[in-house]
Amino acid sequence: MIQIKPYLPQPTGLPETLQNVLVEDLIFTGIYTLIRLRNNATQAVYYHTLPTGHAAQFPVTFSADGKEKYYPEAAEVWMATPLINSVLRKLTIYPPIEKTVLQSYSEVVLLNCLDSCYGHVLYKIFNAQRHLDDNFGIGLILIIPRSHKWLVPSGVAEIWSVDVPLDQLSSWVSSLDDFVKNELSRFQQVYLSLAIMELDLATVSIERFTGIKPPLLSHWQEIPKKVTFICREDRFWLSNILDQLLYLLARKLRWDQRFKLYFARKQNWKFAQVAQWLKQQDASITFTAVGLGVSGSLGDLIDDRRLEKITSDETEYEWCRLYASSHIVIGVHGSNMLLPSAFTAGFVNLLPDFKEPHKGEDVFPPSGTAKATLERYFPTSISPTEVAKQALDMLKIITERYAD
Repeated sequence: MIQIKPYLPQPTGLPETLQNVLVEDLIFTGIYTLIRLRNNATQAVYYHTLPTGHAAQFPVTFSADGKEKYYPEAAEVWMATPLINSVLRKLTIYPPIEKTVLQSYSEVVLLNCLDSCYGHVLYKIFNAQRHLDDNFGIGLILIIPRSHKWLVPSGVAEIWSVDVPLDQLSSWVSSLDDFVKNELSRFQQVYLSLAIMELDLATVSIERFTGIKPPLLSHWQEIPKKVTFICREDRFWLSNILDQLLYLLARKLRWDQRFKLYFARKQNWKFAQVAQWLKQQDASITFTAVGLGVSGSLGDLIDDRRLEKITSDETEYEWCRLYASSHIVIGVHGSNMLLPSAFTAGFVNLLPDFKEPHKGEDVFPPSGTAKATLERYFPTSISPTEVAKQALDMLKIITERYAD
């Protein structure tokens, strides 16, 4: 934890050329918390990220005039540039913030869960378990997107929910800075959570966040076999190398919407082929599909429960209950696989080549001795028939080996 009251934190990880500085203020931009610094020699103003969330691994420092910028090259596109632009170009938004006080404390820790990526928000929220278990006597305050409020675990002191779509959180949430600074006056001591992003998901109790308990392995042989497809329309199961290149080009040129239906139909056909092959081998298997985006048809065998957008918390609960009744989930790597894999017995994770370095970050590992047999990763070049064969093998393991 980083103490931010009664004393402002001292900077760490500064560039070597910027050491003789004075800390002037904290700035809560939204995803990141900055400290404003002044060079004692030149009086130039700089901004520097506190080491929370991804900023712990990828510190960003930049001057107020934009002439000096320091950050790891790997963070340039997805983190550093959006952050710097939001501050220097004043790309601000002013969403409403709702405060819910559940318990009163004089000493608190702020866990900032804001992020433009759904999966990153989940990882930050999961840090709450550690704080609730380890920091007795210190109240936990969650700063959270309104869309994720349903995941807040019991025991937190306060919830500060920001009503804003995640894709707008690359901007500077100007209303947050004023709100937080005003609220800090109520407390004697305040800390900022590190919001660790390298969590071991095997240690996270998903029941504490969703209220739904993952079934034991012995449970699965008692219920009808079900396979659920996790769909998305911003990354696809594309086996053909030409389609993969077209997809990357479309993303680079921001032509995603022009080709979405083409890619979605290709993916839908693959899911339908998996279902058809499995049904021929075992007529008792049923199939569902969930996810955001309703482009194209998934065929007659798959119960299509996809939505254009989530309009209520009950939808998320319903999907989690569905995962908890699914023996296997199949989907393309990404944030959309986190919650499904937390409840199902096993998963098939399809990795595009450019996501290979992030293998395993988007799934909860199966428990105990099941781990080696019930988590399977394949490149998106794999055929529907091979995926179906792997799924059938997993179903046999789930319903026979772990029956007792």
